[in-house]
Amino acid sequence: MAQFRAFINQPRLVRVILEYTTAEELQMDFDLQLVPRAGELKTLHNDAGEPSTRQNALEYDPDPYTLINVRIDTVQYGTYDSEPAALIVFRFIARFRSGSRRIRSFHLRIEFHKQAELPGAATPKVRTLKPEDVRGKIFTEERSNTISGGLDVPIGPNSATIHVGDEVARKINREYELKLTGWLTSSNSGSDNVLVWDCEEARKAARGIVPNYRGACIVQYTPTQPFLATFKLDAERGTFHFDKNAFEYLNVFAKKDIDDPVIFDPNKPVGRQYPNLTDLKTLDLEDIIKLDPIPTLPAGYS
Repeated sequence: MAQFRAFINQPRLVRVILEYTTAEELQMDFDLQLVPRAGELKTLHNDAGEPSTRQNALEYDPDPYTLINVRIDTVQYGTYDSEPAALIVFRFIARFRSGSRRIRSFHLRIEFHKQAELPGAATPKVRTLKPEDVRGKIFTEERSNTISGGLDVPIGPNSATIHVGDEVARKINREYELKLTGWLTSSNSGSDNVLVWDCEEARKAARGIVPNYRGACIVQYTPTQPFLATFKLDAERGTFHFDKNAFEYLNVFAKKDIDDPVIFDPNKPVGRQYPNLTDLKTLDLEDIIKLDPIPTLPAGYS
């Protein structure tokens, strides 16, 4: 007679034990590694023993055609109103199918926390962020194509001809209208420690959300002490139910395990640093996050 036992050894790892209570008393012991299946979302973890900012802050990729990724391009430390502060620049990247499978809206929430075990630490405070309210033609897609043509022209009495051809190259610029909004709020700390970015596609254009933008904020924190950030994302795509003659918005992503918080260590700047910048209040965040036209969209957009 065989007995089956299984228990979780560590996250996404199951140990399986088969015991045979026969004369041979055979026992089999092996591990099964659980990997995310299609539609599941992997959890992001910090490197063991590495108390610094990871640049891949959030990644949702339920299938090969859909991705929303928030990366940290820059963390630069200075002051704001003579208090320690950090400039944080984020890059938002999205991939999705066109048509009915496109992502029509997203809602990104970033909440900053103090490290609970540190005495005297105060909840970080977001002093400013960009973009705050962008409406209209946010980005431009540029496409190029070439039209070729030709004509056989007779050149003599023996039906001889010569081919005369020409090519015409043209560029087509398509502007996309979107609404991208950012604002500050607070958790239960009483200070503005939460920033939100919300994006909706333009209904008439119906091309989906903005596929690539940068956001920036300045966060004040307790001197010399690291602080944390957690990220939460919701996104929707729309489906028309012909049997009900109704349109319904569906969440693109299922629930996932909580990612490790992103750690900001004042002794460890990240990414590109802006020279001669110590007083962050003198910085115009619009210069950093300017939404330039996109010359060529990545594969998957149309």
